[in-house]
Amino acid sequence: MRLGGLRCLYFANSLDSGVMYINGEQAKFSQGKTTLIQALCDQQTLSQADLADWFNDQEVMDTITAWVNAGYWYFEEVE
Repeated sequence: MRLGGLRCLYFANSLDSGVMYINGEQAKFSQGKTTLIQALCDQQTLSQADLADWFNDQEVMDTITAWVNAGYWYFEEVE
């Protein structure tokens, strides 16, 4: 789940180059991550299926891990 109030956005003209913004700061992924960036910015909740294509991508996993550790995303409690 994305932290409420966290601002994540991308611009169509820079999406293909891997650029997105999180809380006003630029984050850059290598090219080819368009669907990942759109999921991160457009969805409040990400599922395992949303991230399945990226589990073996070290760049993506390192970045998402850092963002989870920073409190930007968190795991929903399961009852």
